[in-house]
Amino acid sequence: MANKTKFSIDVKFDSSIPVKLSPLKTIQKGADRGKVGVSVTDSSCTCTSIVVNWDEETDPINKTVKLAIKEVTVEIVVKCSIQYAKEIDRKSPCYAHIVKHEYMHVASRKASVKKYTPVMIKYIEQAVAPTLDKPETLKLSKAKTLRANAFKKIEKAAQEACGKLMTASDKESKKIDSASENAKTSRLCAEFI
Repeated sequence: MANKTKFSIDVKFDSSIPVKLSPLKTIQKGADRGKVGVSVTDSSCTCTSIVVNWDEETDPINKTVKLAIKEVTVEIVVKCSIQYAKEIDRKSPCYAHIVKHEYMHVASRKASVKKYTPVMIKYIEQAVAPTLDKPETLKLSKAKTLRANAFKKIEKAAQEACGKLMTASDKESKKIDSASENAKTSRLCAEFI
């Protein structure tokens, strides 16, 4: 019977970056307040898989079961996608600049995943382990509820960790939009801003 849950938490950055040409109005509608965009990088963090392996000892006479989580496996994927204004000529200095600019955001997101993965893993482990680490004996009729509640707790911790990663990643990514970078975008893409 497990006395300590083993965690296997894998946080991945999906390197396939879909690129889409969108109307300028669509991109500008989604721009941060007070800003006018000609391109945008969107990102998301999703828990794609949770597997819980249990140690279990059943006592059919007393109709009880002793349960402990042996292992928790979680997979989290961070994805980015890029949109460029379709009105911009792909051979123009503006287009070359915004491509470079958006891939700087992608690189920032990727670096954030690497930087904050240990924090995410620790967060999930700390959120889950205290109540689910030790074996628990209960009536057979309560086992299904305990398993379901444990899964929900793990899922909630993974979603919260994703939220924390995206908040930290957003802060890192916004550093790219410096005054000098925005001035360069304004100069090269003036006719679209």
